[in-house]
Amino acid sequence: MYDEHTSPDFRTPPGFRARQIVRKMWRALMRPRVVQRDRLIVMDDDVQEHCDNPVFLAGVHRSGTSLLRRIVDSHSSIACPPETFILTAFSEMLGDNRFREGLETMGFDRGGIARGLRHGLDYFFEAYRRSKGKPRWADKTPEYIRILPFIEAVFGPGCQYVMIYRHPFDVVNSLMATGWDFSLDQWRDLNLDEDPFRNVSLYHADLLTRQLDFESIIPDRCHRVHYESL
Repeated sequence: MYDEHTSPDFRTPPGFRARQIVRKMWRALMRPRVVQRDRLIVMDDDVQEHCDNPVFLAGVHRSGTSLLRRIVDSHSSIACPPETFILTAFSEMLGDNRFREGLETMGFDRGGIARGLRHGLDYFFEAYRRSKGKPRWADKTPEYIRILPFIEAVFGPGCQYVMIYRHPFDVVNSLMATGWDFSLDQWRDLNLDEDPFRNVSLYHADLLTRQLDFESIIPDRCHRVHYESL
């Protein structure tokens, strides 16, 4: 619990950093180990089978996305890997002016560039789902809430979204317990300061707003799930 504060020189409460370090060490010890594949998945370009209706699981960190991923991945027809992060890198490519202008000189418009990025992404996701022997793939990466418009532009009307929500008080409390550092450049636009509670609240409000706004645009392809109902 944090006391109310109005002074601009608010500082982290005593002992907060120590508790953060202890929690991080405990999570590191208790975190399930990632099992590395012992062979490289090689795509066969001659294979025509293709997943045209991927699923994207969208939710703020600590809202139950990992639980949802395990439920979806347990389906006999859907392969959903752990967080991939690769879509963020591809979205930055589309947002890079030099990258876009260079391809435009070759005759590619924005739609053509998006289709090219789709082919590149398909290489990885298609290889993964085929290795699992399933006809459909899904992705769960909370950071992707910030690039949902990019995902829609690349994968088009064939994809669907599962939007998971959890009570904001519980999300903020869980995020505070993790001791996350919001000093990274990717959060610079949130106007953060040294108050950890304020920073976590701003982060959650920003992503939740993006998620709700996107859902309101294409509600017919967004299925809402509440963590408390799972």
